[in-house]
Amino acid sequence: STPSNSSAASDVYKRQAPLLAGPAFAQKWLARPAALFQKIRYSMPQDNPGTLSDEEAQALVAALASGYISGKAPAK
Repeated sequence: STPSNSSAASDVYKRQAPLLAGPAFAQKWLARPAALFQKIRYSMPQDNPGTLSDEEAQALVAALASGYISGKAPAK
């Protein structure tokens, strides 16, 4: 079922957001860049899911795959 308010929707996306670092992330997502793109494109940003452009989602996938974003500190 779909959450009926933005707070509930936010809670759902928090639970569904993948970790962005570590072996579990790499095994699940980096071997499947198209799936990672879809996940990012339609679930980010957390407060307004589905509003990233294809180019923004592609840039995030590239940054994650290259190790530029480690999940250890906020991206600048």
